[in-house]
Amino acid sequence: MSQESPKRVREESNSLPLVVLLILVGIICLFLFVGWKYVSDEPSTISELAPTTPEEMLKNLPEEKIAEEEEDLPSDGLVTDAQVEKMATPEPAPKPAATPPALPANSTQFTHVVQTNETLFSIATRYNISMETMKKLNPSVEPNAIKVGITQLTVPVQSIHTVGPGDVLRVVATKYGISVEQLMKANGKTKNFAERGEKLVIPFAKRQ
Repeated sequence: MSQESPKRVREESNSLPLVVLLILVGIICLFLFVGWKYVSDEPSTISELAPTTPEEMLKNLPEEKIAEEEEDLPSDGLVTDAQVEKMATPEPAPKPAATPPALPANSTQFTHVVQTNETLFSIATRYNISMETMKKLNPSVEPNAIKVGITQLTVPVQSIHTVGPGDVLRVVATKYGISVEQLMKANGKTKNFAERGEKLVIPFAKRQ
């Protein structure tokens, strides 16, 4: 009995590395199988995440844009990077139209062409309107950049009166509640006289 025990121990110790080797080989085969399975499934996953056919791409577009994009799609069914970017980029919202400044109540718009020695302030004073109103109605006009005979200003006035029979300046001024001096100043007159058929600019009685 004492002679057989060491021999049996040696046989058992020799079989131990073989078992470990088989286990390692099995683990390696398992990793290879899992890796092969992952690689074989990858193309289908990519196709699901990134559709490349025109039909799949059109599913995610707004209805009003589908008809427009279908006309641009190539007949061979292939989609270029530029078309993908165009489909994915939302169109910018249209800018709201600029609202023109409101004129004072019960007023008429008059276009004044700048004359010699006139300034923005003197023109505003001539028609009895404030500089604030003048700038609001002419936002693109710089006070120091007006040009004689070229710069046109939008000016609100009370009315435009056509002189009729018996319409002397005193009668016209009284009709609109202003002084004769205001009427003459607004129309650049040096004499208290108006001709029949002449159009007179009627300024505001109070500054606007």
